[in-house]
Amino acid sequence: GFMIYGTMYENDAGWIQSIRRLRYDINHVFKWVGGTAIPKRFSLIVFDNRDKFDCASTRVTRQHFLQWPVTGDRDE
Repeated sequence: GFMIYGTMYENDAGWIQSIRRLRYDINHVFKWVGGTAIPKRFSLIVFDNRDKFDCASTRVTRQHFLQWPVTGDRDE
């Protein structure tokens, strides 16, 4: 799967729409190329904690990315 970080929060509606569209497009392509097996195993993990990631640098998101498998905190 993919991990996506929200780091700019000027337009919440646009962010929500973008993630919704991305999920739709990914599922559409997976169904087109592989039926229903691929979407069932695919995971799109979205980190959009405004307090933690608003204007976060590449360094901050990289550090979180590297630590996340250890902490596994999906509520970020």
